[in-house]
Amino acid sequence: MFVDGEHVFVNPNILSTPQIDYNDEELQVIRDDDILMVYGDVQDVTKLIDQPEMTLSNSRMAKDYVLLKVEKEQLETQSGIAIAASVVEGEPPCVGQVVMCGEGRTSSLGTNTGCVFKIGERLKFREYAGNEVEMDGVDYVAVRFVEVLSRLPSHS
Repeated sequence: MFVDGEHVFVNPNILSTPQIDYNDEELQVIRDDDILMVYGDVQDVTKLIDQPEMTLSNSRMAKDYVLLKVEKEQLETQSGIAIAASVVEGEPPCVGQVVMCGEGRTSSLGTNTGCVFKIGERLKFREYAGNEVEMDGVDYVAVRFVEVLSRLPSHS
């Protein structure tokens, strides 16, 4: 799953993780479930010496995460009813379009479950679910498969 030299984007909501000294180097111990994304150009090892910038082209989702491009809140319903901005103010967006999928989870039988979502699909996910990620100046959210509530029709 991981290649030596790759960088990982870890869940920023982790309260604390133990640190250890290994070969005179201070390292941080993290659980594999706390890794949201893996990035870095492992084809060109010289690019891994410095901290690379995380972009869509050099990233991949870990395990059962899906990366969604966040949709801005609409202030009008499909039937044309206007919604006051103060009603949705402070509410996190919970609809997005699939940009990237992880390879899935390993089941209790040892088989990979795979990703059930397709690139370009619109998904509704739980409020306050996922972790915000900004890449290339665009807001995304990394959401676990189980936090997705439904598929939505695409915009016409």
